[in-house]
Amino acid sequence: MRPVPLRTLRLAAFVALVAYMAFGPCYRQVLGGRSHVFRSWRMFSGIGIGVVDARFAERLPDGSERRLDRFAVLGYRDPYRAPRAVRRLAGRDATAELARRLCAAFGAGADVRAYSRIATAGGWEPLDDGARNLCEPAAP
Repeated sequence: MRPVPLRTLRLAAFVALVAYMAFGPCYRQVLGGRSHVFRSWRMFSGIGIGVVDARFAERLPDGSERRLDRFAVLGYRDPYRAPRAVRRLAGRDATAELARRLCAAFGAGADVRAYSRIATAGGWEPLDDGARNLCEPAAP
């Protein structure tokens, strides 16, 4: 009896690994299997949670709003060279801090509004709806 060539063993191991990777998610999610040997498939599990999608606007005296480019207002010509805290907002506190910086850039009497939402495991949840002037001190 001849020994099995190493090449054949490698091919068999590769086919077994690919079958395991392909069948595992199918078994759990399509066939309803409960075995913990096979993992369920998730495209993303936690990436992006807490990230804020925010748009800022300046309310003008006539009641209309003008959309703000936060990078231009804060003096960054290239958004990719702006600090991470300005480019990627993570959480309500980061949004409030950016609003404070925008208010400071406009000076006293500014009226800056935010329209923002935060990514959660269940989907987007609203944070700010533009109802309040972020430049006014918070009421006690």
